[in-house]
Amino acid sequence: MKDIVITVKRQKTELKIWLVCLAVAFGLNVYAIIAYEGQWAELYHSIGFVVTASFVIYVILLVIRLCFYGIWRTIGKSQKTK
Repeated sequence: MKDIVITVKRQKTELKIWLVCLAVAFGLNVYAIIAYEGQWAELYHSIGFVVTASFVIYVILLVIRLCFYGIWRTIGKSQKTK
């Protein structure tokens, strides 16, 4: 059975993408606190929701990236066969 190897470079790339997702989720939390005039203590109280939201954003981006990768490979293969 063939082993799947994930390179260190790919791991670092995925970690950077997730950190961007975390920053976006944190920014959305700050925006919500400002927009709804909430207490700033909610930054600490809702950190679990922020981390969960960052994973949801990451999964959505992952699905989009996989779709683009599949389309790109399909287009690349169809152009090579012509």
